[in-house]
Amino acid sequence: MTFVHEDGHITRLRAKLLTGQSPTPLQLLTAWTRSGHPELLMPQEEWIDLFRKAHMPTPDQPVTVYRGAHVDEWTYQHFSMSWTTSRQAAVVFARQRPEDRTVLEATAPLGAVLVDCEAVYARARAQGLRLSTAEPEIIVDPLLLTDVRQVPERQQNDRLALDTFIKQRRQL
Repeated sequence: MTFVHEDGHITRLRAKLLTGQSPTPLQLLTAWTRSGHPELLMPQEEWIDLFRKAHMPTPDQPVTVYRGAHVDEWTYQHFSMSWTTSRQAAVVFARQRPEDRTVLEATAPLGAVLVDCEAVYARARAQGLRLSTAEPEIIVDPLLLTDVRQVPERQQNDRLALDTFIKQRRQL
């Protein structure tokens, strides 16, 4: 049996919340990205509330998002919060365990996107911090996604786009 252990970033986030302090957008996003499985450490509702209160940067128009997901997410229509704007990134994640994975595509209307991670990192880099991201992550309120569908297998096989994405990821 595998247990998910709370890491230092989540512990510091909880300590801030217990003392009535608000985490900065970067602290919140760091806790999210470094925890491995953030939705196992705190319920989606708590994350959604934290992201909304932090007034994170979000797109000003609907966004098409993708997710390399376990097939159960599709079967039970219970989606996680971490998506990407890159179909290639979703395909790479799905192929890590191809026997039980699928690629999902959805529309994230205004209000569904809780944070555009790259925008937070860009702000931090503008302040002199050295940060890089491996993929264009978008964190969403999954209950607000519309038109969620599986990406057909034939659309997942763009070999040139996948190779380009993997090369870019290795350079980071």
